[in-house]
Amino acid sequence: MATGPGNTLTLDMAGSEGKILKAAGTLTLNAFGFFQVTGGFAIEQRDQAVTLSAATNAQGVQTAAPTTVNARLLTIGASNVRAFAGINGGTADQVGLELTGANFGLALVSEVAGNGGVVGTPRKWTSLEATAQQVALVGMPEGLTLQANDIKVQINRASQVVPAGAKAAVVDYAAGATAMTVATGPSSGIAFDMPGANGAMLTATGNLTLDAFGFVQVTGGFAVEKRSTTVTLAATRTLPAQSLAVDVLTFGMDNVTVFAGVNGGTADAAGLRIAGIDLALALVTSQAEPGRKWTALQANATSAGFVGLSDLLPTIRNLSVELNQASRANDRVIDFSAAPLTVLIGPGQTVDIDIDGAAGELVRVEGDITLQLFDFAYLSGRIGFEKYSPTAPITLATATGVPQQVTATSMLAITGQGVSVFVGYADGGFDTSKTPDQQAGNLYGFGVSSADFGILIAKAGGQSYTAAKANLAHVALYGFDPNDFELSASDLQLEINRADANGRSIDFVRSFGAGGLVLGSTGAIALDFRGGDRIGVFAREAVLKVSDFLYFRGAIGFQKADFGNTLRAGNNGLTPVLGAKG
Repeated sequence: MATGPGNTLTLDMAGSEGKILKAAGTLTLNAFGFFQVTGGFAIEQRDQAVTLSAATNAQGVQTAAPTTVNARLLTIGASNVRAFAGINGGTADQVGLELTGANFGLALVSEVAGNGGVVGTPRKWTSLEATAQQVALVGMPEGLTLQANDIKVQINRASQVVPAGAKAAVVDYAAGATAMTVATGPSSGIAFDMPGANGAMLTATGNLTLDAFGFVQVTGGFAVEKRSTTVTLAATRTLPAQSLAVDVLTFGMDNVTVFAGVNGGTADAAGLRIAGIDLALALVTSQAEPGRKWTALQANATSAGFVGLSDLLPTIRNLSVELNQASRANDRVIDFSAAPLTVLIGPGQTVDIDIDGAAGELVRVEGDITLQLFDFAYLSGRIGFEKYSPTAPITLATATGVPQQVTATSMLAITGQGVSVFVGYADGGFDTSKTPDQQAGNLYGFGVSSADFGILIAKAGGQSYTAAKANLAHVALYGFDPNDFELSASDLQLEINRADANGRSIDFVRSFGAGGLVLGSTGAIALDFRGGDRIGVFAREAVLKVSDFLYFRGAIGFQKADFGNTLRAGNNGLTPVLGAKG
């Protein structure tokens, strides 16, 4: 086509693209040095067939199969964008927020009638994919760094209003479905790849770096996501489990390292360091009742401890945090063990929130702790703290035999799993990879090997209740010649369930089911007392030997229960000897 004397323009638009209207170029904007944008851009309107995902109702039943419809597209794209907001933009003295290497494609999709389109009110969809090399604070004082890298944003939504819990069809960009490339400049484009099977989605991922003068340092991946799904509310003694349609906003962190102290990042660092953090936070809102909300958090860290400080401070590995809360008083929590919630925590990384809702509202912190005080005392094992708020009343056993229900205002538990303790002297030093029993020949002192325990303090009806259970694999005094002195116990068990001033005590089976209240993440301890004031100590085998004068070996137990304040003692297979051997 001639465009003037000696000039021509070749039209090379492919007919397969249908009707198109397109503009592309390079944009530069500078608003008084405060806001600056440079990069390629493109705007296009065209007709294209798109494939939709299936639609479902609130019960998850498919109401519309995947289908292909004709649509009119308005797309807006940009490539290799640099944006700045702040002061002195474009100079060596600039201070503000800078975005570099950004690319995005936005598609506004409207259904049209004919050839698969539906006659009537046209449906509309919005899709966006964006990436950025870096977003950072620039011009900050030396030593202060805040930047995010490898950012990716994906949005795929339908404008159609559907009943609570139902899922509208969205455009499916998976392989073999809708092929969509949005022009982002004169010769560039971005291809969408959001699968329709994910439903409506809004996600953002990237990697974050923060360094505040070497005092606070944070590095790792992050993710934010908003979507609709279905969760299961926990069953209670009076209510069955319930499926509920909800909107979920999640925030995740992937392989994050946090340091707080001095000289961070150097060999002279001193402070608190937490490494290998994976965190999943879910903010859940009922679609039918927006004022009804829940919060759940599940986090793990490979290690936590103090660096460059006294060896007296403990080190913690495999730290875990669990939180499951309801915003309304006395509302049920979500039972994630029935249907785990998958949370995006970083680029390509997910974590499943799978907290059991059986105990009601829960806050739990656990970690494998190692503490050594010089060469005198040593403790290792998994120690935890838990706070429960049962959504249903607990049952008290009474002196009259008539159960009584009261509301528990708080329940605090301290747990230990696989705990070993030694106090004394270790010849050649204490081997932290072994229990006291595994290195008995080198020890002089008192030791406990492989103990599991749980201690519960409950507040209910204006009264306090204490219950505890412990299983100790082996307890002994070490360092004595066994021919002269020996004192030990194997499979030692401690059971406590204290009553209040009115003789009432917690019936854990009636309150929490046949298994009682399970403490700790591994379920090593379950408080399954049926009620009644109780203190008991039992050992499968106890040994006491004093030279050739006194010898005692056998199973033994002591118990104080509701037997008229009588102390009961028992033994099994007992071998007592008193006096010199004949």
